Amino acid sequence: MKRSNWRTRLFQGVVLAAAVAVIFSLAAQRSAGLATGTAAPALVLPTLDGGRPDLAALRGRPVVLNFFATWCSPCRSEMGELTSFQSAHPEVTVVGVALDSGGAAQVRAFAERYGVNFEVALADEAIAARFGVNQLPTTYLVHPDGRLGRSFVGAIGERTLTRATAGLRSRPDCAAGEAC
Repeated sequence: MKRSNWRTRLFQGVVLAAAVAVIFSLAAQRSAGLATGTAAPALVLPTLDGGRPDLAALRGRPVVLNFFATWCSPCRSEMGELTSFQSAHPEVTVVGVALDSGGAAQVRAFAERYGVNFEVALADEAIAARFGVNQLPTTYLVHPDGRLGRSFVGAIGERTLTRATAGLRSRPDCAAGEAC
């Protein structure tokens, strides 16, 4: 009798662990606050190198817009993935949007430490609210015509980004800036 009770408890524990794992993996890949297919909000921010990238000026190219903070552990873990993605896919513009209160020096040190090879803009909570960002990291894909594509809450990997942007990168009409 004790032996079957032990097996039942083991089975229940395995089922519970699997359910928790599924819930956490779904939560990590849920969508952010703005609706897919809507126009991306205007975004012109100062960057670490003194520029002011304009999201509207990037029309005609797919954009990966990644909201992060230097203190955010999942953000730190995805920096290498974003850097690898940018190296492998120069036809896509990756823009990091730092939501740090520590200022440019802190974000610059972070970018150097993690070998960031894409533009990093400095933002505040108002920008985060405009994009519906309430958890970090949050990543938006922006179609070449300026519409929002998929969004991801939680750390994102290079393979996921490659798959998610494949349709955006392969459409010749999108590369010309036409409706996609």
